[in-house]
Parts: sequence; C-alpha cells; structure tokens
Amino acid sequence: MFRLTPVVKNILIINVILLLVSQMTGLQIMGRSLNDLFALHYIQGENFSPFQLVTHMFMHAGFMHLLSNMIGLIVFGPKLEWIWGPKRFLLFYFVTGLGAAALQMTAYFFELSPKLAIITDYLQDPSLAVFKSIMDSNSLQINPRALMEIQNNIESTALLNPDRAIDQSVAYMGQIQEFLLNSYRMVGASGAVLGIAMGFALYFPNTEMVIFPIMIPVKAKYLVIFYFLYEFYSIWAASPSDNVAHFAHIGGMVFGYLLIRYWNSKRNRFW
Repeated sequence: MFRLTPVVKNILIINVILLLVSQMTGLQIMGRSLNDLFALHYIQGENFSPFQLVTHMFMHAGFMHLLSNMIGLIVFGPKLEWIWGPKRFLLFYFVTGLGAAALQMTAYFFELSPKLAIITDYLQDPSLAVFKSIMDSNSLQINPRALMEIQNNIESTALLNPDRAIDQSVAYMGQIQEFLLNSYRMVGASGAVLGIAMGFALYFPNTEMVIFPIMIPVKAKYLVIFYFLYEFYSIWAASPSDNVAHFAHIGGMVFGYLLIRYWNSKRNRFW
C-alpha cells in the first residue's frame, strides 16, 4: 500500500478538485472555461497568460488522463519526497514541468514558423494565383473539408469579382493565422510526472515495477529508457490523430535528469 507524502498528497488533491470543478460545474471565469483559461496556450497567441506556465500542470483533459498521471505520481513521487524533503521535491516537480512546457512550446514554434511565414508573405502581397498555390499544396495543413470550402468560396467569388475574391482570401488568411496562434493548448502533469519517474529511476534503478496489463516485472531504469525511446518513436511516427505532447514528456525526463546531475555535483548540503 502506498503511503502518500505531504506534497504528493496535496498535488493529487488539487488535480482531482480542479478536474471535478471543470468537468461537473461548467464554471467560467471571464467567459472562459477553467480548462481553457488555465491551459497553456501558445506564447504568441492572445489567449496566453504567464500564469498558465504553472496552472496547466494541474488541469487534465478527462478522468483517464488524470488517472494515468496521478498513478505515476503516487508510484514514483513519495520515495523521492522522503529522500529530498518537501521543498526540494516541490522544486523538482515545477522545474521538470516547466522544462516540459518549454520544450513543447519550442517544438510548436518550429512547426508553426514556416506556416506563419507563408501567411505573412501572402498578406503583404496577395494574389489569387498565389492563394490557389497555397491551397492546392495545403502547406498550411488545413482540414480537408475546410480547405475545400475555402477554395470553392474563393473560386465562386473570383468569377464575379476578382478584387473582392482577393479581399476574401486575405480575410481567410487572417482567420487561419489567428487559428494557428490561438487553437493550440496543453494541459496535464505528464511532463512533471515523467521527470519524477526519471528521478526515481536514477535513485532506485533496480526497483522492479509491474507493468499493467502484461504483469511482467521491469526494472525502473529499463522502464524509463523504454518510455523515453517510445516518445521519440511517437514523434517520428507523427500519427494525425495523436494529440499527445510527446516533446513535453521528453522535456520532463531530460530536465529531471539534468537537475539531478546538477544537484549531485554540488552535494555540500541537502535541502
């Protein structure tokens, strides 16, 4: 039976309360749901607020999302908190969570930048020929149904009034730009929890973990290595239906590893 340490218990309670409030009450603040307000939005979007760098770690998309993260926290967290104490454990939790968010946002920046460049160039010098080229190549990766609707509207308008069609294309590009900047959001404690899993594997590498549902014991160090490699594979596979923040998972583990290495290089005192 797991014995919950104070910080682990409080993180668990906060996460459960916020999920219940957001899922069951429909509470809104300033006209926005809790999941939208507290989720981490892209830093250049109008929905971004600095507090989201912290609050997104306590929000989850649903019960199963929460359950998987809290199981990881309960399994890996208490031993580390017992070794480090509450202050250092809480610091580790937030540093790995912030590191996860930083890597995920960096990845999204590199994914988004070429699309924003295409839109910026078009808005500076719009033409129907260039618009058609962008739509035909789908370089902005628009939903096929929306793409077809946009193309049909522009082509129909161009037959009657080409100047109006150009204005309409500019409006569409502005809407796409706004969507790209404001549609992305991230929630969950996964980055911080995987940072804790990395910490556990470094301190207790040979502890055997039973993996459900295969029920085969695996040493913690091999489990973390496997999960780390799996995240890279998932990024490489790039399934269109995959909405998991894999870079955040990698970021949490990397920052957890680096922080522990730093602490171990300065072992003159322990918090």
